[in-house]
Amino acid sequence: MSCTNSNGRPCITWNLDSTINLNANVQGEGYNPLLIYEWSIDPPTQVISYQNILRVLANPSLSYNEPSIRVDVSASNKTQAGDAFTTVAINTPPQNGIIEASPTIGESLSTFFYVNTYNWTDEDTPLTYQFYYSYDIQNAHAWRALSTIQNVGYISTYLTAQSPSQNASIMALVFDSFQYPSRIITNITVVVSSSSLQESLLNMNDLLDSLSPNDPYQNLQIASHITSEIANWESRIEEEIENGEGPCPKCSLHGSCPAGSTTCICDSGWTLPDCSLSQEIYDRVITIREEAMSALNQSYNTLQTIEMREILLNSLESISNTPLFNTVDTLQDVQNILESTLGIGNGSLLTEQESRIVANITDNLLTFAMNSDCNCDTLYCKQLEDITREYLDDVSQSNLQDKIPGEPPTIIETDLFDVITAKTTPCTISNLSLNAGSDTPEVRLSWDDPTNLNCSQELAIKLYAFRSPGDIFNCDPGDNHSSNLKSNLMIQITEVETGIDITSGVNVHIEMSGSLPCPPGCTHGSLCHCSLSLFDVKAQLSMIFGKSDIGKVANIGSLKDWKWEKSPMFWVNIGLVFGFGIMIVLVKTTLRSNCVFQGLIHKQDKLSIRSALGAAFIVTKIFYYLPYRSLTDSLMLYSSRILIRERRLELYFIM
Repeated sequence: MSCTNSNGRPCITWNLDSTINLNANVQGEGYNPLLIYEWSIDPPTQVISYQNILRVLANPSLSYNEPSIRVDVSASNKTQAGDAFTTVAINTPPQNGIIEASPTIGESLSTFFYVNTYNWTDEDTPLTYQFYYSYDIQNAHAWRALSTIQNVGYISTYLTAQSPSQNASIMALVFDSFQYPSRIITNITVVVSSSSLQESLLNMNDLLDSLSPNDPYQNLQIASHITSEIANWESRIEEEIENGEGPCPKCSLHGSCPAGSTTCICDSGWTLPDCSLSQEIYDRVITIREEAMSALNQSYNTLQTIEMREILLNSLESISNTPLFNTVDTLQDVQNILESTLGIGNGSLLTEQESRIVANITDNLLTFAMNSDCNCDTLYCKQLEDITREYLDDVSQSNLQDKIPGEPPTIIETDLFDVITAKTTPCTISNLSLNAGSDTPEVRLSWDDPTNLNCSQELAIKLYAFRSPGDIFNCDPGDNHSSNLKSNLMIQITEVETGIDITSGVNVHIEMSGSLPCPPGCTHGSLCHCSLSLFDVKAQLSMIFGKSDIGKVANIGSLKDWKWEKSPMFWVNIGLVFGFGIMIVLVKTTLRSNCVFQGLIHKQDKLSIRSALGAAFIVTKIFYYLPYRSLTDSLMLYSSRILIRERRLELYFIM
């Protein structure tokens, strides 16, 4: 039996805050699907078993009184059996440390805060240290790196804050030689002393001028804090706009509002939604932001470490999350660093924290396009379709990398979309329940034919839940039908060993969030029952960015799996078509000699081209706004255009 830690290295000890894997193999063989494996562990703790693997999950609350864990395994078939056991020592993290910060109150981007942690004891030396900071201690994902892993227990650093002041938490991670950390936190207060954005920009400019080519790590930190300071100023300006008199009607006395409009048209030399900032200062913000990004990129390229990579990603997240102080050019710079420097979108493997950051950046890029180009007409917006797909593929693939079937799904939530990933087998796929929360549908999967399944096969599932296309790109500010529910589903199921996507033979059962109807093309019941091919990732993303009406009706690829015989609307529409055909025959034969009918014919004029087009438009709209639009609705929609004839009597029949 062999043991590896979460980094794939042989485990000498078990750090209770991480997982370990135990593999059982018959000597000279790999995994044998004909063998049955049975596991036990003492002391009891949460585990997941799959084939010949036992994954022991993190359990920081397990008592340190136990010096080790014992794992037993037996492997057997119909004629033979064998067993083995191993013990793994339980590691303890460093103990009894102290942390101090000086001063405890300082100014944003001006005061050097000195943080020191000491008095730690541990048998497994040497100890190493890393520092983080956060303004939201309740959010486990809000911590941002202040340092790389280092051999000394102190740092000096700038910090930033939102006006007028903000409490910041500083956390020190203290690692033993087996990389098991203890955490200790202290708090400080950061005050904003700059009375204006212009004054703060002068300070940022001085800091950028002070950067030394001989200290890439310090340069990265200063440039990162500058991006945070700009983000803080944007938050302050947004709050002033929201809590003030708003953009209209005064527009800060530097613009005007057209009649019936809530949007300011700024005078020359002024900008922002309320025309409150001079164009000169705005241009200076953009210039400093671009200089900070250049410094970030150069510093990382000079000294590439895992920690500096995380600092760079955090900075790019902060930059992309400020729509007022961004342009297409600045966001394209963000994309260039992600792709060219960090390899995002090219199959790069990310840590779980990096995956969350990249998902948030993707959400920020979409939000900027949504607010600046509501029809998605620009080249920048159209290119986001491929970028979104490539970034999310890296995010989901990274989250699946070390998973085994049976582990809980990994969930990443953003404002516009959620990402859910899981591994399973053909025999356990129906046990999965994929759901990110109350704003997303709950998805379950099953096979058309559940016989002859290969239970040793691994399947990777990627599920994306987006807001509907009309809730992302919508130019109607008064649209009261927009929703924050993420009802637009995209699903990809892949055979792990071959990399081949499964596109048919799988049923999707959906419990919609809120009171939303089933997706188009699904059959209705207590759950929505759908074909997997309806949720093709590329097709659904094209629907969001292209807003194709055909895409709203159905994915053509689902025709082969469409259960038309169970669709009531199919049979209603088929009945209408046959009824129409019978009526045409009657009109041309039996009814043609009827006196009343002859009188109607002589009274009716031929339809003009304008009348025919108008009638087709009316019929189109009637079918378009039917409450349930399935694939048959689409067929009838286009059939109605063809079947309109010259006679008003015939048009009356169609209506």
